[in-house]
Amino acid sequence: MSRVTAIRNLGIGGLTAMLVGGCATVGEPEVAKWNIPRTGSSWTVAEHNTGSYGKDVQYEMKRGETMWQGQPAVTFTNSVTGTTLMAQPDTGLWMALVGSDNKPMMTFDPPLGLQYPLKVSKEWATTHRMTTATTGRAVTVEFLYACKVVSYEPVTVRAGTFDSFKVNCKAPAEEDTWWSSPEHGIILKTNLRRFDHHSQGSGTQEAELVALNLLR
Repeated sequence: MSRVTAIRNLGIGGLTAMLVGGCATVGEPEVAKWNIPRTGSSWTVAEHNTGSYGKDVQYEMKRGETMWQGQPAVTFTNSVTGTTLMAQPDTGLWMALVGSDNKPMMTFDPPLGLQYPLKVSKEWATTHRMTTATTGRAVTVEFLYACKVVSYEPVTVRAGTFDSFKVNCKAPAEEDTWWSSPEHGIILKTNLRRFDHHSQGSGTQEAELVALNLLR
């Protein structure tokens, strides 16, 4: 059921990841839309993982573009796994995760991600159907994902210090916290936790931005 798995395989999450955007301003801004990174941009992410998340890993994410089911898609490809996240160009919402063979591993209906406009104290809850096809047969699970923008604050990672939205999201068996850059349109840091009753077992993931190469 885990959307978190999609982020990790993708990078951030995954996760590979890289969602929020807009124009940074003084104080606590309201961000109207995603500030999409330019095609060819890349960034490096390091993950510290425990339990069901597996081993520590470092990878590069690269931004591209393609067509997905007849519509334009922004792509984010993980240099280690070869998986690619398909996102809507206008909203940044995640539509699917595909393998190196371009076959879908996960799809999200409706697309999953942060809801714009973004501002501190905003809350939302959305229900999604996630279909996985990694075992040779499609399995669909419905889940509720509830999020709140906790704060607008500076966050320090190995790549530097950046202004960010801190967003906390909860699902029945996991809790995720994201620090996302409205200026650069990517995820800077994550703190993810799966509980004992998660279908993949308990575990934690802490990821941070290591290096940033954004084209202007």
